[in-house]
Amino acid sequence: MAALFCQLLKKINNDSTVLYGQTALSLFVVAWLFQFSNNENLINWFQTCLILSQLLPLAAFYLFHLFLDSPLSIKYYSGAVILAILAGINLASGLAVLPLLFLAFVLFWRQINLGYMRKCVLAAVLLLAAIAFISLYFNGWIYTSNSSLLSTLARQDGFIYRYLLYYFGTLFFYVGIGFGSTHQSAQSIALVSGLIFVIGSVILMAGFAIQVVRGKSFLLSSQSTELVLFLFLVFAWMSALASGGVRYNELEGLNMAFTSRYVFFVICAWSCVLVWLSPLILGLFARHFILMMVALALFAIIFIPYQQIALNGRSKFLFYRDVAGLALELGIKDGLIIKSVYPRPENIYPVAESVVERNLSAFGRYPWKDLRQQFDQTRSMTSDVKCGFEVEQYTVIDEEKSYLRVQGWMVDSVSRTVPERIWFMDRNHHAIGVALTGEQRKDLAELLGSYAEAAGFLGYIKADVNQLEYAIGESHGTPVCMVNK
Repeated sequence: MAALFCQLLKKINNDSTVLYGQTALSLFVVAWLFQFSNNENLINWFQTCLILSQLLPLAAFYLFHLFLDSPLSIKYYSGAVILAILAGINLASGLAVLPLLFLAFVLFWRQINLGYMRKCVLAAVLLLAAIAFISLYFNGWIYTSNSSLLSTLARQDGFIYRYLLYYFGTLFFYVGIGFGSTHQSAQSIALVSGLIFVIGSVILMAGFAIQVVRGKSFLLSSQSTELVLFLFLVFAWMSALASGGVRYNELEGLNMAFTSRYVFFVICAWSCVLVWLSPLILGLFARHFILMMVALALFAIIFIPYQQIALNGRSKFLFYRDVAGLALELGIKDGLIIKSVYPRPENIYPVAESVVERNLSAFGRYPWKDLRQQFDQTRSMTSDVKCGFEVEQYTVIDEEKSYLRVQGWMVDSVSRTVPERIWFMDRNHHAIGVALTGEQRKDLAELLGSYAEAAGFLGYIKADVNQLEYAIGESHGTPVCMVNK
């Protein structure tokens, strides 16, 4: 993505003499694409499809631009079609790429220096490919009016319009969070910045369309280069509308616009606008170089506070995420823990009940699977190895009087390992509690050795802790050590 945007920036400013300004903008775009607010896509390998959902369309539009500049080179045309098909296979939003390429072909019909029949054939290939691909994709699709884009647009509450403003302003929502703003204040920042983006992008797209129809250029000397940015912005808008169209009936609704995995879409959309306006920005660089460098530096600095979160590591977040999953699996309404990974616990409880019951997602895997059914059941778990173990704290849970939050540590000092899961048992070997290890404990690492660094545990136990007689540590479902109360 960075290479493509930098290449477009270079082409758009081919005649520019402000090389330092162009270099500064290119470096800014590269850094801009790697913001930590986009961490879900950068860290989780399975979400690379969301990065590809932007890369493949942009690459397809770029190859089509090369085809327009060199119409005798069908390899660029073929490459654009192949990438458009891959974009649709990768993610549903990619279905828009083939129709957009057909639209671009029609808009630049007169500029394509090929014979009439040959142009008709190439245009027909795009149109038929788009129809066939979309038809195959939606074959067997069950339409529900409550979750369609048209029904959402028809709503009188303005949901879709607020969603779009929040969506395109998400990037600056995280700026606010980085500076310690409240969720509501950060939403206001997103609303204003989203409005700026919407106005700016609409002006750019409308201006380009008007000038193409009139046969004139708009801001740039090369319309085919500008076409890449136009198509990508239209694609960004279509993706945002599709996303908002299916969010109306979700519990989180508008808040889904602030999801980290969507930030990359927004970063790319803002990068597109930045590259499109770069001739004007470089014009200001030519007249006020120092002032513009300072302005660019200050603009970059506002993103630093949230970037610093990346230095803290993710072990604490991942541990609390696992414990939050444990609470949901057990049906324990521990808002304090769940809120550390999900902002509105009350909204997730009904959804979690269904997911847990059907063993979906992580709840179908160890160490969460079927834990609720194992409570009060006799477990014939035992081990000859004695654990290093201590319960350090019991905490009352405000929303749940039947259980206490239990915290402490456990190690298998013989094998010098840390069990993954801990069962708390009464004298009849009935399970009365369960906990997960993984909390970072430097004090234990210094006392027992480096193997104990993640020996801290957090979990839940029945409120009558006097029943506790045994604690059994297990890994992958196999007991590894045991300790009496």
